[in-house]
Amino acid sequence: EKALTQSLAAWALNTHDFAEAERLFLHLARHEDAAAGAYHEVGLVAQLRREMAVAEQWYRKSLAISERQGDDDSAAKTYHQLGTLADEQRDFEAAENWYQKSIAIEESHGDAYGAAQSYHQMGSLADKQRDFAASELWYRKSLAIEEKLGNLHGAAITYVALGTLALEQRDFAAADGLYRRALAIEENLGNEDAAAVIHYQLGRAAEDLRDFATAEQWYRKSLAFEERHGNENGAAQTYHQLGGIAQQRQDLAAADQWYRKSLAIKEKQDDEHGAAQTHLGLSCLAAQQQQLVEASRLCLCALGVFLKNDPHLAKIAVDMFIAIHEAASPDEKRELEALWTQAGLGPFPPPENT
Repeated sequence: EKALTQSLAAWALNTHDFAEAERLFLHLARHEDAAAGAYHEVGLVAQLRREMAVAEQWYRKSLAISERQGDDDSAAKTYHQLGTLADEQRDFEAAENWYQKSIAIEESHGDAYGAAQSYHQMGSLADKQRDFAASELWYRKSLAIEEKLGNLHGAAITYVALGTLALEQRDFAAADGLYRRALAIEENLGNEDAAAVIHYQLGRAAEDLRDFATAEQWYRKSLAFEERHGNENGAAQTYHQLGGIAQQRQDLAAADQWYRKSLAIKEKQDDEHGAAQTHLGLSCLAAQQQQLVEASRLCLCALGVFLKNDPHLAKIAVDMFIAIHEAASPDEKRELEALWTQAGLGPFPPPENT
């Protein structure tokens, strides 16, 4: 009965039937020897639903049992997942601490598969902090293990990450090659969800090359899967990118619709950083339509979030606000400066721009 429940719960999770997965894993948790693993999986269900506080509670419940039982391997898995949870909330210091706790166990126990996953996450963490050199080292360390183990899916995920790293450094040819290598693997394995992620990344690469027609084709291919499978988080990202494409084509009404669709999901999921990115897109859109006060409000809304944990985007938002200010009339300039001060940002313009 226990094995059957576990199989049914795993199936429900893989098919995104989260309510049934949660019910079955909680039923499984009645068995003392399965409780830690079951609570871990309930935490994963909550995380996939973007219920971050709930997910952390379940992970910590799982971890308490694992640590009490001296089950290091189970604890390492939960340390890793707590790291991803902190990572998604952009608490990078906490994320690194959790990942390092996981790595310490994985390396001491010879768990190559687990270590490869944690190395990959450390690479992602460094990338988000724009430490590209460290990011590549972690990714390459992960990839070496994945290729040695013959873990094709894991290798493909790291090819995508390395492709994104190349894209961020404007090496478009390298990015395209890595994405296509990953796509060939995932299509051969029949992994539609992974292929959808790669379609999205190929869209980003085409967009950066200003090939908007090709970018839109890739984005729509990704979006078809995301919408069909109810992947709201992925859909929200793609809506945002389609908004950017429409904006580049000067189809401002369509851009606004795409951005609003993206924002509605991000706000529902309490994705503060993602919502701020879309506020920045809407700010640019408002500025294009000479709605300078509205553009500045949206820009400041984004800046308030980026100042917490994303200095790169914070600088972009400050530069955008200054550009909006320069385009404003004298009366609008005074209103914009008042909004800046009311946001608690000090004197305008900021010292580095004087």
